Amino acid sequence: MTEGLGDARVELRSLLSDPTVLVTAEPARVLDLLKHADDTWSRAIAAVYRSVVDLHREMPPDRRRLVLTLSAAWSGHLDVVAWLDGGDTTRPPGTD
Repeated sequence: MTEGLGDARVELRSLLSDPTVLVTAEPARVLDLLKHADDTWSRAIAAVYRSVVDLHREMPPDRRRLVLTLSAAWSGHLDVVAWLDGGDTTRPPGTD
């Protein structure tokens, strides 16, 4: 593993550690980091984020969070809904 890849994975973990970080980060950087999603949890967030990025890209963080939450609900990722809504700021138990 190259140092750059390791750094990207560390940055991705940080990005996915708190929904506020996710919704305030630059969308282009988020998309770049989501290429390194390598477990169920990060892939679920990546799918939700990518599905509506063209819609929320220019929105302020509060609206971006709302759009992401609605997209997660629509696609059945209720664990991501809870995380984005602030009910659970950790990875759900049982995820790899």
